Amino acid sequence: MPLPLALAVLLLVAPAVLEAQADAARPGPVVTDRPDKTESTGIVPRGYAQLEAGWSLETMDAAGASLHTHTVPGLLARVGVLDALEARFGFQGFQLTNQGALGAEGLADLELGFKYRLASARGWLPDIAVIAAVSLPTGAEEVTSGRVDPSVLLTVSRPLGDRVSVGSNLGSSWITTDDGRGGRTTLVDLTYTLSFGFTLSERVAAFGETFGSLPADGGDAAHHVDGGFTLLVRDNLQLDLSVGHGVGGAGASDWFVGAGVAVRLPR
Repeated sequence: MPLPLALAVLLLVAPAVLEAQADAARPGPVVTDRPDKTESTGIVPRGYAQLEAGWSLETMDAAGASLHTHTVPGLLARVGVLDALEARFGFQGFQLTNQGALGAEGLADLELGFKYRLASARGWLPDIAVIAAVSLPTGAEEVTSGRVDPSVLLTVSRPLGDRVSVGSNLGSSWITTDDGRGGRTTLVDLTYTLSFGFTLSERVAAFGETFGSLPADGGDAAHHVDGGFTLLVRDNLQLDLSVGHGVGGAGASDWFVGAGVAVRLPR
C-alpha cells in the first residue's frame, strides 16, 4: 500500500475508532516502546492512539570507511483495539547514509503488526506479550529491502521493587540485504534484549540495556549496550534521550544516539 494511501486510511479510521471506544477513566501515565530497544509488555488502552517518534544517528565502520546514518521520524503508531490487543504501524521515515563522498537516501519501508498480551503478572510470573509484524517493500530503491520481511518477539517484564523493573525480548527477524553479487538474500537473525528501568523521581526515569542479534544462517552478529533518560512532561506526553555503543560482532554499530517524543491521544 502506498504511503499516502496508508496514512489517509489511518487518519480516516482512527478518529472513529477513538471516539467509539475511548474509555471514560483516565489511563494513567503513558507507557512507551521507546527509547530502548526492549519492547514493553504494555498495551495502549482501548480507544486510544499513541504516536512515538524521534531522530537517531548511527555510526559504524564498513571496509575502512565510516558510515553515518540519520533516521527521522522513526514513527511507531499504536492503537488500542481490545483490552489485550493493539494494532501497530511503523515507518522509520527518511534515511540518509553518508560514506565519504558517497551516500544513499530515501524513505524506508512500512511495517504493520500487532501486540497481544498473553498473561498479566501474578505472583512470581511476569507480564508476557507477543509482537508480530511484517515489513513491506514500499521504500525507496536505495533503502528498501525489496521483500516482505516478518518478525516475531516474545516480551516479558516485571517490577523488582518500587523503583526498579526489568524487561526482556527474545525473537527472530527475517532481513533482506544485498548479497554482494547484484542480487538479494534474506537472512534470519535471532534477537535478544535485557533492560533495567529505574524511577528517579515522579517524572524522570532512566534505563540501562544490552541487546543484539545472532545470525541463524549467515550474516554478522551484533551486540550493544545503551542507556538513557525519559521525562514525563504530562501523563500523555513523554520526551526521551539515549546513547549506545557496540561491544562485539562484525555487524555492531560504533555509536548511536537518539532523541524523541511520545504522545497519547485523545488527551
